[in-house]
Amino acid sequence: MAATYDIACFPGTMENQWAYVLLHFTPRHVYAFDGELWSKPFVGASAVLSAEELPQIPIVVLAPLNGDNVQGAISLDEFGHPAECVYLFGPDDELLMPAHLGSREYSRVYIKTDTTDQMWSWVAAAVTLFDRRSKGG
Repeated sequence: MAATYDIACFPGTMENQWAYVLLHFTPRHVYAFDGELWSKPFVGASAVLSAEELPQIPIVVLAPLNGDNVQGAISLDEFGHPAECVYLFGPDDELLMPAHLGSREYSRVYIKTDTTDQMWSWVAAAVTLFDRRSKGG
C-alpha cells in the first residue's frame, strides 16, 4: 500500500539514523528544515523554512509533553492518525520554535516515556510511524 503521509524534519547530523527510519517507513515525500539536502537519505527532499511551505494537509507535530516552546497535548497512545498528513519532528539540538510552525494549525502529540528527557527526533519518527502502522494506517 502506498504511503499517505509525509515527513518534515531537521536532519542535522543524524543522517545515518534518519536513513534507518526511512528504510523501514517510506513516506511520500520528505521536507527538511535548514537541512543539507545533498546527504543521504535527504537526496530528493525539499528544503523548507516553515510549515507554511508544507502541503495543505493536516500537520502532526511531535513535541515533548514538557517542551519549552511547543508542548504535546495528546498522547500518541490516544491519537487517531489522519488518513493523510505531514508528521513534523523538531530538531535534536535546539528547540522547535513557533516561527517554524507559522500560522498553520496542527495537532500536538507527545510520546509517553518513563523519564522527562526528550527523545531524539529519528526515534520519535520510528515510534510514531510504527504506531501508525499498528493502528492500521
